[in-house]
Amino acid sequence: MTDGERRFLRELAEKVQPADVVDAYLFPAFRHGVVESGVAVLATTSDTADGRYAVLTARYRLDVKGMDRGAWNFDVRREADAPLDALAEVVHGVTRRAADYGVPLHLNGDAYRAMITE
Repeated sequence: MTDGERRFLRELAEKVQPADVVDAYLFPAFRHGVVESGVAVLATTSDTADGRYAVLTARYRLDVKGMDRGAWNFDVRREADAPLDALAEVVHGVTRRAADYGVPLHLNGDAYRAMITE
């Protein structure tokens, strides 16, 4: 795990209560030139009902070289409310289309919380 990925998980845990996460897809860090970036897709129980979950997308960008070395951008957005099986299908489709990003690590809520506390 890169330093950027560790920082990403720490900041993600500050913005999204780990206890609310029921499903997580963590894409591997992608390095392009002087920039490292990463994406996570989470399903949370916050503000939802009827078997639907809040779907959040988190992103980071870290300049690892050059004049802007250390520059950090991070955001979390609520994208939709959906059942878990729909989330899995969307992530699968993204993985097929964006092969450069690799296969995401799929974690249930307990495994995600364990990873956050390590």
